[in-house]
Amino acid sequence: HDYETLKKLKGIGEYTAAAIASIGFNQPVPLMDGNVFRVVSRLFGIKTPIDTTAGKNEIRHALESFFDFEHAGNFNEAMMDFGAMQCTPTHPHCETCPCQSSCQAFITQKTDLYPIKLKQIPIKTRFLNYLVLQTSTQPTLTVLSQRTQKDIWKNLYEFPLIETTSLIDDATLAQFDFWKSASLFSTPPHFEKIIRKSQKLTHRQLHVSFTFATLPLNDISLSTSHLLLSITDLQQKPVPIILKKIIKEWL
Repeated sequence: HDYETLKKLKGIGEYTAAAIASIGFNQPVPLMDGNVFRVVSRLFGIKTPIDTTAGKNEIRHALESFFDFEHAGNFNEAMMDFGAMQCTPTHPHCETCPCQSSCQAFITQKTDLYPIKLKQIPIKTRFLNYLVLQTSTQPTLTVLSQRTQKDIWKNLYEFPLIETTSLIDDATLAQFDFWKSASLFSTPPHFEKIIRKSQKLTHRQLHVSFTFATLPLNDISLSTSHLLLSITDLQQKPVPIILKKIIKEWL
C-alpha cells in the first residue's frame, strides 16, 4: 500500500497510486486530478500552464501549503467533490463559496480564465534582426544595449535590434537603408555576412538574424542606451542564450 511501491506496479500510474495510498490507507499523499488543478489554480491565481512540469509543480507546492496530512484520504475526496460540485469548470457557484475572500480568481473576477493550459496560449512568431557591429580598430569594439522593457530577456544585453513583423531577406538586411532607423551611423558600413538562428520559447517562436558589419569607430553614433565595448569584454555581459552562441562562434 506504499505510494512509491504502488507506482511501480504494472498498470498503476501516479494518480491511481495516490488515490489508493491516501483514500485506502490514509497515506499523506496529495491527489491531483482535474478538479484539484482547477480549485488550486483559482485559489492561488496560478498563471503557469497546468499542462507543463512547472505548472504541476506549482500546483503541488500550493496544495501542500494547506494539505491535511493527518486526514489525507478525506481531504483528497473533499477536494475532488468540491471541484466537481462547487468550483465547477463553467459557471462555478462563487456566490455561495466559502473561499470567496481568499480566492484570487474570484477577487480579480477572472474565474473562467483558470486553470490555464499551454494550448490556450497562442504561439506568437517574432522576427528579431540584430546588427553585429565591429570597428576596424584594434582592439575590435562592438555595440550593445540592455533590454529594460517588460518583455523576454529583461535586463539582458543584446546587439542593436530592429524587430519586424515578417521575415527579412538577406539582400535587404545587407542594405544601409534598412539599418538607418537604428541611428548608429551616417555612412554605410561594410556588410560581411548574415547568420540566421531560430529558437522556440514557451509561447514564442523566434526567427533571429545576425548581420555582421564593419566600419570606422568615428562613424559610430551612440545614444545613451548604447554601450561600446571590446569583444573581449563582451563575454562578461549577460546575454540571451541565442546571442551567446553567436558570440562564441564569432570569437
